[in-house]
Amino acid sequence: MKKAFYSQTVSQGYDRWMSANANRSYDRGEMPLSKWMKELGIKDYNVLMTVLQSTGWHHTGRYGMKTNFYELVSLLSEKAKSYLKSEVPASKKKFWSVVNFLFV
Repeated sequence: MKKAFYSQTVSQGYDRWMSANANRSYDRGEMPLSKWMKELGIKDYNVLMTVLQSTGWHHTGRYGMKTNFYELVSLLSEKAKSYLKSEVPASKKKFWSVVNFLFV
């Protein structure tokens, strides 16, 4: 496969409304920030950027806009753990059920 700018593989077509590359990213657990907000139940950008890392972008929409995709970080430091505990209430069970395994 050819490589394109920003480490994106050249698309191999579309499956309905989404590129084949974007579909593969979803299969690997990568999603746009808006999807992570819904998945984790958190809207605070700083909190999300503590547990997510960018994996690249995909063309989306009718006019080929660029949408960044993210995945969960593999491990969180003690500093990040303290920050999250101070910013995210324990009542956000959906968030904590996903990120608890990331703590070092």
